[in-house]
Amino acid sequence: MRELTLKELQLKSLDVLREIHRFCVENGLKYSLAYGTMIGAIRHKGFIPWDDDIDIFMPRPDYDKLCRTYRSDRYVMINRKNRKDCMLAFARICDAKETCFTTFTPWLRNSDNVGVWVDIFPLDSVSDDAETFESSYMNLRKLHHDAVRGRKALRRLSLEKSFFFNLNTVKKKLFSLFWKKPESYVDEIIRIDGTIPYGSTGHVAQLAYPGIMARYEKSDIDSYHLVQFGNEEFFIADGYDRMLRTVYGDYMQLPPENERVPLQSYIHFYWKEK
Repeated sequence: MRELTLKELQLKSLDVLREIHRFCVENGLKYSLAYGTMIGAIRHKGFIPWDDDIDIFMPRPDYDKLCRTYRSDRYVMINRKNRKDCMLAFARICDAKETCFTTFTPWLRNSDNVGVWVDIFPLDSVSDDAETFESSYMNLRKLHHDAVRGRKALRRLSLEKSFFFNLNTVKKKLFSLFWKKPESYVDEIIRIDGTIPYGSTGHVAQLAYPGIMARYEKSDIDSYHLVQFGNEEFFIADGYDRMLRTVYGDYMQLPPENERVPLQSYIHFYWKEK
């Protein structure tokens, strides 16, 4: 099978985003471009040139409705509720016709029929007290770390990787005999994420993938507008500037050249053989 080039991966990801946009508009669901995709829309009017994925935010009620109602013959929604072998606390809508992938950190136990995706992150209400939020977030980060540790124990040995990579994998496989399954940590993250009723506080955060600790003003994501992304338009939260500065600081400044690399280089996407 032929591996997708970065440009092909971007275009295929854009196909998936286009499908999500269509469904959300037709069903009155709110979403916003997120993280690097949000930066790309504002700074580059499209993809960050070296970016290799698309992320979106959805308020928890809209996210839950999307997960309940989305259906397609071409794309597939994957989350913990509809795929028990999913080891993520957020959802992905994936191409199910033309592409497939390999990765050294599995997120599905059976990924044979899954290809290029868009990450869909729910935004949950969080405490208005900064210390309470940080304490809860650090607990979620620990659970996420344990889940990823378990996922790495599922990876295959590979001649493409170094001796130390394979040795580390063997160690993880042995230690995993005494660990909980990754899914159990993911389920605990999902349970905690829904603790505070949506809209009952003045702040929201992305808790399903607790990597960057960031708490947003709920008013920043209450309304949306269309923004140029390549030759098309997609929705972005009206408070995008404050949201981006919370995470990245001066996001209009390009990073050093040595940091302008794809973030998911450990994942390889391929065209399915016809």
